Amino acid sequence: LTNTRTGPVLAHAGPAIPFVVITVLSSLSTYDANLTRAGASLGAGPVSVFFTVTLPLILPGIVSGALLAFAVSFDEVIV
Repeated sequence: LTNTRTGPVLAHAGPAIPFVVITVLSSLSTYDANLTRAGASLGAGPVSVFFTVTLPLILPGIVSGALLAFAVSFDEVIV
């Protein structure tokens, strides 16, 4: 954190982090872990289960968090 460029990065990321955490956690709270077990029981590996089962189900939360973070960061462009 001794670099002088970390200040603006933290100024943009700091206010946006709560928006990302809330949207991603809300998406994860509705995720059913039985779907992961079902994918594994059908022979898919952990990486395959993540990309074909888990990621498509939590992707709306990730995308909305990213859009909210962009909007908040865009508002802090003056900093």
